[in-house]
Amino acid sequence: MKPISAYLLLGLVSFVTIGCSKTPALFSVSGVVKRDGKPAADTRVRLHPADGEGDWVAEGRTDSQGAFLLKYRNGQPGAPVGEYKVTLSTERTDVEGAETFPPEYSSPDQTTLTLNVPEGGTTTVTFEASTTRTKPRTNVPRDNGP
Repeated sequence: MKPISAYLLLGLVSFVTIGCSKTPALFSVSGVVKRDGKPAADTRVRLHPADGEGDWVAEGRTDSQGAFLLKYRNGQPGAPVGEYKVTLSTERTDVEGAETFPPEYSSPDQTTLTLNVPEGGTTTVTFEASTTRTKPRTNVPRDNGP
């Protein structure tokens, strides 16, 4: 194959690949994250396909009041219509080296948070995370007497 033909073929393949990867219709999604009843500042909010197929779709970061606005993975504001699992993360770790949100909020496989993005979007999303945990009770042997 001549060098010019190879470049034309490469250009055609690139054009077709880029042309096929269109951004879906995006709708504004904003809301608030609360952690233990208080605004959760500097928290990453991510949407993952509810069926577990593929990587995250949209994400945002909360401000000091816990408010967020989601952006599609290409940086455009909004998210596509659909059902999603939602994860919350601080991207920081506590002194024990673990994510500061428990897995029921931070893991795409274990999260209990979901969101349906409707056509037209939504501005009323509130995610509430309860992260205060009580220490497990220790079994103390009872003295049953003689």
